[in-house]
Amino acid sequence: MDAGMCGGGAEGVNRGYVRNPCKDFMRAYKAGETRPSASSYILADRIKTTEAKTFVSEPVTIIVGAPDLFVNKGSTINLTCVVRYAPEPPPMMIWSHNTEVINFDSPRGGISLVTEKGPETTSRLMIQKAVQSDSGIYTCEPSNANPSSIKVHVVNGT
Repeated sequence: MDAGMCGGGAEGVNRGYVRNPCKDFMRAYKAGETRPSASSYILADRIKTTEAKTFVSEPVTIIVGAPDLFVNKGSTINLTCVVRYAPEPPPMMIWSHNTEVINFDSPRGGISLVTEKGPETTSRLMIQKAVQSDSGIYTCEPSNANPSSIKVHVVNGT
């Protein structure tokens, strides 16, 4: 390296602190050294690299309004389950009522499910014309995340 190469002032990292080899060279040159020491150069094996840290988070499942939801008899029960931080959208979202998987083709009728998959997956369970037997614990269980539950209370409203 000679004084003519030091126009740009290239910088590097050496043993945790920033070094400018041109400044080191010029300092040595001005001090009368005929040759700068090896420490004036950034050697490839001395460049400190910063490791990228990867943070892994667990998928989170929540049911909006948990732990309890009160609805009037005859109204619509609307449950929203949200899955966040999953590595991919859950292939399946299973809903159950009091540990029994909900049958969308049951004679009761009026039960529907809408699921939107993406970085944040949302599954909406709607039960029309709520009756007392619809009370209980509803669980949303994504196939790739922990389940979440809510206790629904169907009350006689005015």
